[in-house]
Amino acid sequence: MDPLGYSFFGTCWSGIRTGATAVYDASAAVGGVVVDAAAAVGKVTADVAGKTWAAGNTAIGVVAGGVIGGGFISGIGTDISIGNNAIQFENVWFMFGAITLGNSILYAEDFGPEYKIDGVKNKDHERQHTYQSQVLGPFYLFAHLYYGLKAAILDKDWHGPLNILETGPQSNPPRPWP
Repeated sequence: MDPLGYSFFGTCWSGIRTGATAVYDASAAVGGVVVDAAAAVGKVTADVAGKTWAAGNTAIGVVAGGVIGGGFISGIGTDISIGNNAIQFENVWFMFGAITLGNSILYAEDFGPEYKIDGVKNKDHERQHTYQSQVLGPFYLFAHLYYGLKAAILDKDWHGPLNILETGPQSNPPRPWP
């Protein structure tokens, strides 16, 4: 149920409800053991803290994907969903690939979550960047620019081995760190 009557907020509400249900189900799935419930609450607390730490970058992504790319300005429809540890914007008209900003992922029209590069789905690669952003917080964009430019200049490849924020996500299976 969407408490405000807007589809975007309804999608967010659904994600929050799903996350809260997952915490409850975590203890039930192992027989209701209190220790397991406490561990689940600890993981959720760390996840919420990380998402809060990454909130500035997420806000930039929401404005870029939802306001600029989402049709409010362009008039072109963008699909908005919750998944892969992020608010996802698909079919963003100005994108030519995918980018993660905090806990938001922007995908180009023909480069969505299921698109595969070297056998790895785009969504799995981009999800790793959300975890990096939750650790680095406001420093994520600066670090990614620094290592990306360094790799682009010295390796001639933004995703090259000198960009430590791409080495893990480029792995198969993807992971946040090298």
